[in-house]
Amino acid sequence: MSRKTPIHVITKLKRNAVGYLDLKKPQTKKRGRPRKRGQKIKIVDLFKTEPIQSISVCLYEKIRAIEVVAKDLWVLALDRKVRIVVTKLGSNVMALISTDITLNPTQIIAIYGSRFSIEIAIIDMK
Repeated sequence: MSRKTPIHVITKLKRNAVGYLDLKKPQTKKRGRPRKRGQKIKIVDLFKTEPIQSISVCLYEKIRAIEVVAKDLWVLALDRKVRIVVTKLGSNVMALISTDITLNPTQIIAIYGSRFSIEIAIIDMK
């Protein structure tokens, strides 16, 4: 990355979003253009393949227990890996994406949850 202080984004992903694992180099060279991405996986299916963590997060001034799965993947046409956090609260499954891979799942969920109060403050300023 060329910037000294990059701008990071945390946002919600669609339910049909996909990510790509790291590319494993083949032992023998094959014909054609080499692959740019690894295996394709559905983001929501991470609950079936990855270990599930249970965390407590303060959302909308209430402490809630949420099941999460976090994984660093290649997504979209970005030039770097991103952290994907898939959350499950009851039967509601939601996927969040963060370009800052140093944040843990608790921080990503808390930052995303604080967007509501920020949006209200901006509307009040208008």
